[in-house]
Amino acid sequence: MKRARSPNSPADYKKIRSSQETSDESVHHDERMATTSNKNPENPSSSDNAPESPANAATTSSPSMPVESLTTKQQINQSPGYAYEPPNVDKANLPNVLELVTGEKFVVRGVFGKGGSCTVFRVKDENGTQCAAKLIAERIPEYPTYYELLAHEKIIKSPHTNLISFVVNGMLTDSLPGFNGEIIVTEGLGPSLRNVMRRARLDTNRAYYPSFCTDNIKRIGSQIAKAMAHLETLKIFHLDLKAGNVVFVKPDIRYTIEHNDIQPTIQMGDIGIKVIDFGCSASHWEHWENKKWRRVQPPALRSPEVMMGLLYNKKSDVWSLGCLIAEMFVGQFIFYSTNGNTEQEKNQSQFELTASRLNHAVPMDMIQASQRGGCVNYYLLLFKTCEQSLPLDFRHCELDYNFLNERPPNDRDQLMNIMREEADIPLYKLLKFMLIIDPNERPSFEDVVQHWFFEGI
Repeated sequence: MKRARSPNSPADYKKIRSSQETSDESVHHDERMATTSNKNPENPSSSDNAPESPANAATTSSPSMPVESLTTKQQINQSPGYAYEPPNVDKANLPNVLELVTGEKFVVRGVFGKGGSCTVFRVKDENGTQCAAKLIAERIPEYPTYYELLAHEKIIKSPHTNLISFVVNGMLTDSLPGFNGEIIVTEGLGPSLRNVMRRARLDTNRAYYPSFCTDNIKRIGSQIAKAMAHLETLKIFHLDLKAGNVVFVKPDIRYTIEHNDIQPTIQMGDIGIKVIDFGCSASHWEHWENKKWRRVQPPALRSPEVMMGLLYNKKSDVWSLGCLIAEMFVGQFIFYSTNGNTEQEKNQSQFELTASRLNHAVPMDMIQASQRGGCVNYYLLLFKTCEQSLPLDFRHCELDYNFLNERPPNDRDQLMNIMREEADIPLYKLLKFMLIIDPNERPSFEDVVQHWFFEGI
């Protein structure tokens, strides 16, 4: 097993970390990983984080309950993920074998997923074991795999049942067209939460995603929280937690869909999951590091502090998990841009919706830090300048906070609007517990794991 090389010294570590500054807002990475250069990956495009248009889905009436998954035994036997393979995969042009310079060979069976930065192939190793092989796209700017491999190395030393297992990484003997030759191989798993939600929507011929039943949300949410709590002990920020990066362990998952007057509900039995994709991950800050801002997290699951141009922290991934649990319950994102043509306008509308839906006061110290440029201290030191002459390019947030003074008094808790019945109150209380604007008041993952909503799991 080939392991990622650890930094030789704090100086090396600092050099690699300080190089991670380039952004590329246009990158889409449902199952993406990063590349070998020392520039930083950015987040998924907004197309993966906005409510899906009804025009893009069938709208005919739903079949009678229950409905079984469309996955067939023949599809399951072919290889993991076959029934959920992306559309328009040209199998005739797939490579037959991926061979590393170190001699390992992997037979290509199909494709797990494609993104702007990589393609994830379904492969078998020389012993017939199913794996996932990620090939990094050749593009400019390039992205580093340093932190991804560092995360895998830490997990190898301290594994967790709900985190994906690393197999090998290296370079291919013959790089494929459009790829840089780097390959990262992990265990082969089943479909993601997003795959299942999409398939269930097709099963029901509905315009929007069905939701998961509360029992499934408990079991899946508990496993994600435990995986993320373990990452926290390893001092790893994930920074890309979303439905596409939570996958089921078994490829032959089955589900039924129960229909009611409000929304179809997915019900599953055996639901072991793993958190995948450390392409956007980072290590916890060291005391000697210059803490530098970068835009992280999928837009619809992006924490308020990052939206405000402040540093991500150990509580930022907690916000993403809260958003993901709500998405599983509602079948769509609960925070999203409501209007705007420019990125700034979309960010503004999403932040206003977030503050309104939670009816939280935004702490004045966060607003003041945001208006000063977030990570202003670093740039003041770097440019040896006063705050007033700080270049606008280094002010990472352009949110207008005047709406906070202009909005009328409101005692209505809009988060309660997503609840369907009285039995959903425990889930509502979990979301209220997790979705706190001030990260200093937000719970840790260990707090989430211990929350009474997950008792008995």
